[in-house]
Amino acid sequence: MTTEEWPPELEAAFSSRWNEWLQSELQKQQGHTTPTAPLYHYTGRDAAEGILRNERLWCFSHLHQTDRTEFSYSLGVAREIIKKICRSEDWFKKNFAVCLDDLLENNSFTDIFEFYLFSLSRHRDDAGQWDEYAQSGTGFAIGFAPSLFQPDQPKPYDEANKNIWVARVQYGNDATGKLHRRAIERAAVIASECGYANEAAIRKIKPSVYFPRIAKEVIASPLIFNCLSTKKRKYHNEKEVRYISLNLRAKYDTARKVHDGRNYIEVELPLRKPGSVTEILVGPNAPAGTGNTLREFLNSQGYPESIPIRPSRV
Repeated sequence: MTTEEWPPELEAAFSSRWNEWLQSELQKQQGHTTPTAPLYHYTGRDAAEGILRNERLWCFSHLHQTDRTEFSYSLGVAREIIKKICRSEDWFKKNFAVCLDDLLENNSFTDIFEFYLFSLSRHRDDAGQWDEYAQSGTGFAIGFAPSLFQPDQPKPYDEANKNIWVARVQYGNDATGKLHRRAIERAAVIASECGYANEAAIRKIKPSVYFPRIAKEVIASPLIFNCLSTKKRKYHNEKEVRYISLNLRAKYDTARKVHDGRNYIEVELPLRKPGSVTEILVGPNAPAGTGNTLREFLNSQGYPESIPIRPSRV
């Protein structure tokens, strides 16, 4: 669809209203999820040293997460909400939902968008995460200051890998459904109100242009973002917070890298700045002397001597 096929009255009627609601909603979410206490990343020794040496986080593609079903789980919850709207007696709501569900059924959005994640935890010293993510407890948990994850960028960067959102993961069907329902139902209402108010313009461009356009706008941000920030209830003890990068696939062409067959992007953080690293925990199964070796490494990399290195207590 070209820009000319989307009349200005529809741009004002739908896109402006939708974007205004969406920005307000994202700001509310960020206000709720922006961390106020240190966040911890459990990882192996080599990965920890790489993060600290290069002052960069590796955000991996959602396609390469430990649980390959988590995205499809959340998407399934969203589609149940969409299918209910498909039965609406409101013609515009119904056709918007049918179009949205069809796009999701065909997974065409994955040909357009890419999403990258970096996982942290509000759980400071957790046995399950030591075992799962830190090489059976032989690695480290790096404590990052909350100041590193504040939404302080007023305008998007041109480079996709610099635009990062922070999301506190929600767990279970109830929380997942609530998050999806707000965005999907709001989009349906706006699509309907704008549709009935601009029927002449929609007849001109045809419904086959109107509905895919608004469905893709819903997919582009809230639906994908909500899928990336929700998980099954069984993972709730992880208390996960995610660093999320989401954009058009082509936007990552200059930033995308590959490691062991996994796509990732790098995100820079000023980790050597005093206070950025709050502490580093040494895994419960780490060899004797690991803390001393880590201190030597930090000194060689110019990190403040004041960073505490503490043993896990689990």
